[in-house]
Amino acid sequence: MGTVAGYRGAILGSIIMRMVDVLLSFPVLISGILVVAILGPGMDKLILTMGIVFAPRFARLAYGPTLVVKEREYVDSARVIGVSNLRILTHYLLPNIFGGILVAGTLWVGTAILTEASLSFLGLGVSPPTPTWGNMIKSGIDCLTTAPWLSIFPGLSILTTVLAINMIGDGLRDITDPKLRI
Repeated sequence: MGTVAGYRGAILGSIIMRMVDVLLSFPVLISGILVVAILGPGMDKLILTMGIVFAPRFARLAYGPTLVVKEREYVDSARVIGVSNLRILTHYLLPNIFGGILVAGTLWVGTAILTEASLSFLGLGVSPPTPTWGNMIKSGIDCLTTAPWLSIFPGLSILTTVLAINMIGDGLRDITDPKLRI
């Protein structure tokens, strides 16, 4: 959506980005709760919810670099020789903005994990007996004084996983950003 809005510009781009701005005005967890309330709980619905909640973030991220890349000479050259808009998007624009999207995507995976755990903890995610970290923390709340590890270890697993994914994203940023190379 962001690439199309940035490439096409004008009216279509403005309409798409205003819709994206409206969706971004809601916090991730509130958006997740709203979408799950409409769709209902379940694994497939939760996956769809994550897609709906995080798609506007990727669209906003793709929009800015697309505005810059579409003005480059090789895109103008492709346009002049008659390359289709779809081919320009897929072969000239997307490969040149993919690095930033990949890095942000790895960072948003951590946010998606936290959102899923929060929705499952609230009873809006995947229903038990399917194990999720949010369900594990919720089931351990009753035993917090006698067996705190039932909630602590799933929480530490979330912490470790999100931290590891963020470190991978940081490493990908170092690899893909030519300004950071010596």
